[in-house]
Amino acid sequence: MPHRATKPRKLLGEAIRAERLARGLTQEQFAEKAELSINFVGNVERGEQAVSLDSLAQMASALKVSIAHLVTKAGI
Repeated sequence: MPHRATKPRKLLGEAIRAERLARGLTQEQFAEKAELSINFVGNVERGEQAVSLDSLAQMASALKVSIAHLVTKAGI
């Protein structure tokens, strides 16, 4: 069973991925819009890497949503 602390990370990653796919963006296109590396984006979407507030803000901006929207969608 995964460590409890990783669950919110995974939920947030899933919410980010869902928003990206809803906009028809590939990970590469999304990473470019967010000015982040594609490896970082993939790790975040899989819940393998924590995301800083700054990076989360860049992702939200690239998706044209608020950070609050992503957190709410993740249910955390």
